[in-house]
Amino acid sequence: MKRFDDSLKKFLLCLTAIVIAFCAAMFIYKEITFKHNIEKNIPGIACWGDSLTYGVGGENTSYPQVLQELMKEDGYDIPVYNLGVGGENTIQIMARKGVLPILTKSSFVIPASTTPVEVDLYIKTRNSQQPLEILLQGDAGIDTVEIASIEGTLSVEMEDNYHKYYFTRLEAGDEVEVSADERITLNGDANYNYCIPVVFMGTNGLWSDPDNLIFQIDTMLRNQYSFSKERYLVIGLITGDQQSNKELEDALQKKYGKRYINLREYLVSEGLELANIEPNESDLEAIKNGKVPPSLKSDDVHLNSAGYQVVGELVYQRIKDLRYFNYFTSVK
Repeated sequence: MKRFDDSLKKFLLCLTAIVIAFCAAMFIYKEITFKHNIEKNIPGIACWGDSLTYGVGGENTSYPQVLQELMKEDGYDIPVYNLGVGGENTIQIMARKGVLPILTKSSFVIPASTTPVEVDLYIKTRNSQQPLEILLQGDAGIDTVEIASIEGTLSVEMEDNYHKYYFTRLEAGDEVEVSADERITLNGDANYNYCIPVVFMGTNGLWSDPDNLIFQIDTMLRNQYSFSKERYLVIGLITGDQQSNKELEDALQKKYGKRYINLREYLVSEGLELANIEPNESDLEAIKNGKVPPSLKSDDVHLNSAGYQVVGELVYQRIKDLRYFNYFTSVK
């Protein structure tokens, strides 16, 4: 009986060792396979935002550009898409992403030819209708659109202090009647859903309180492909000081945890050191009050090249810390 028990124990130990070895081999296999297919699994990083994402004040330096350069240095051939457009508020960014419906306000006819036709459009939110005000400083994320299954481009012109939008079909065909409240499909709603999204918005307003901004950020993230659903980053605002931003920053930290970058706090506490800048009196006064030091800014709102460099480095470091370029991620 004892000999049988010893044999059983040896068998179970061998079986356990085999199972552990198999699991380890599968883990390594998946990691290697994932790295070989990284462009398929992560076709890009989509940086959504306003002028702070675009890089206004950076003299041709933006944080997405810095992020791209750092990734290439480490051998990651993954494109970084700068989807920042100056002046846009949260509603406009969400509309450009395609997560808020853009609808036709009145009926019109798409001509058979590729002649531009004026379209009256609005954005539908939970509680109201907002006038469409996108493409005013850029069309990032919008290459083509579809109206009534007709693919074309959307353009805007200023006439008598009023924005007029025009739809131009890509190919001639049959004349098409479009009814009111027809939804326009933007390619931003699908083209970037496999990418890792980085959302940096809110500086230009149209959010009422922290919960509302979180709802809007969640709306930006909700259509992500299942693989990238847990791979995202949220960047906090840099305006104001510690006291005025406390409620918002606490709410974002509680909601998103390690996926949230409290950018104001990082720039105040570590920004100058990371940029190798010796603080001057103005910087020290700003830091004392919890404000971003002027040596990292180009004006009251925007960063300079040194500031954007620091942001790019922070974003890349957080992506690495969260193991977003590995098959398995473990984020709490």
